Amino acid sequence: MSAPRSEQFDDVYFFAKDGLAETRHVFLDGNGLPGAWQDKSHFVIAETGFGTGLSFLAAYSYVYDLEKKPLAIVYLPYYEDNSFNEKELEEFLMRLA
Repeated sequence: MSAPRSEQFDDVYFFAKDGLAETRHVFLDGNGLPGAWQDKSHFVIAETGFGTGLSFLAAYSYVYDLEKKPLAIVYLPYYEDNSFNEKELEEFLMRLA
């Protein structure tokens, strides 16, 4: 299986081997999440470039997995100028299943 690639930017969105682990390491751990929202009532993660949605899914899975612990309300607004069509996005996300 090859990594999903942006033809427009000539770059991969995430590595084929384990994109979710990569995203957790780069996006979540790299930004000190979820620790940054501990002891806060509200927290916003705003990202430009939704891409395949993997950063959103990784952040959401942290919130969901930690649901039983006291958490802030976490808002996840994302913006994308170069959207995928539904079929392309489905293909990318099926790689994670």
